[in-house]
Amino acid sequence: MTGDFPLGRHPGQEVCYDCCETDVQFLASAREIQQTMCQLIARASHEVVLCTYRWRVEFDPGPNGQIMAIGTALAQLQKQRKHVNMYILTNQMLSIESNSFVQDQMDTTLAIWRQLGFDNEGTVRVYFRTWKHLTLANIHDKFLVVDGLDVMSYSMNVENYSHGRESSWIECGLQLLNAKPVASALVTHFFTNWEESTPFEVGVVDVPNITEYQDFSCDLSPTHQTHAKVHLLTRRPSALAWNRQNILTSNIIQLLQSARDSICICTPNLNDISILNACKTHTRVVLSSGFNVDAPVIQELFLGWSTNERMTSRYTTYPNLHVRWNARENQFVVGKVPYALHAKLFLIDGYILIAGSVNCDVYSTVTSGEVAMIVFSKELVSQALETFFEPLWLRALEF
Repeated sequence: MTGDFPLGRHPGQEVCYDCCETDVQFLASAREIQQTMCQLIARASHEVVLCTYRWRVEFDPGPNGQIMAIGTALAQLQKQRKHVNMYILTNQMLSIESNSFVQDQMDTTLAIWRQLGFDNEGTVRVYFRTWKHLTLANIHDKFLVVDGLDVMSYSMNVENYSHGRESSWIECGLQLLNAKPVASALVTHFFTNWEESTPFEVGVVDVPNITEYQDFSCDLSPTHQTHAKVHLLTRRPSALAWNRQNILTSNIIQLLQSARDSICICTPNLNDISILNACKTHTRVVLSSGFNVDAPVIQELFLGWSTNERMTSRYTTYPNLHVRWNARENQFVVGKVPYALHAKLFLIDGYILIAGSVNCDVYSTVTSGEVAMIVFSKELVSQALETFFEPLWLRALEF
């Protein structure tokens, strides 16, 4: 297999774009993702689009809050009198979140940003919308595009659990610089969802005074970039797309099935049978022990969903599959915890890397909106193995 792997195409809701070779950087932590995101925003010249599954303020005056980092980057733009529009699209799960809850999140965000020097009334303007649907067809995409040129795709949401402290969730992602074909495709994907989303009028609320904050330079620090060929896969959310043969999922499964030597996977969940069946060679998987602790029975009966813990007996039926848990102090962790594994990463045969928002569960592979980057690069895979997967594997526990 080469970098010219013939990825599938579909004229409808699913899209696969071939991209010219571009400079790619692997991001191996929540902190690295956050810093890169804010540095890119701070040097924008006209447009920023940000898509996230969750936007949670849960006000925290500490020095590393992600929402405060973004606000500081916007304040830098405003001081420079740049004319920049930022569009933020997040998800609203109607079963547990009211309109007033989402409204409060947006109002509190701008109240915090005003303390940081950004008032949303100058040359830089921020627009919020939320995607809401009565079904499981949510936006699960997580990406950033700056000026239609620079791109980030990552596993991290905008919330306190992922904001970059020592105890952050374990995250990873990719940065692409000067990647206009991918950027253009993602912007089109973003605004298609944007047009079907709900705008929110921004109100005024009071929040505690911010006493400290660690600033970020608007200049990107020198980083190691790898020149590689990148493919972009996107899928829009659809309650009617209950089919694992969709283009995004089928391409990932095809790459897994074609593996000859090795597969390495980091994912919060591994309970999609089609992915399990696709791993026919030596496969190592690190799972989170902090997710899907109590999945409803209806999910398991009708959708094939199950908890990681319940799946352990099924894993033993796959002789090539070796699973470990991201747990600490020899204990499984119940519920969402600050150091839960939230990364989504596939490494195949030492030269194929897949990263983005896709989990190995039916929610991600069948119905939700997702983004995945497929990179063909021995150098990038080697870097991801050395800096991310192997350290994680060594400290993970056998189930």
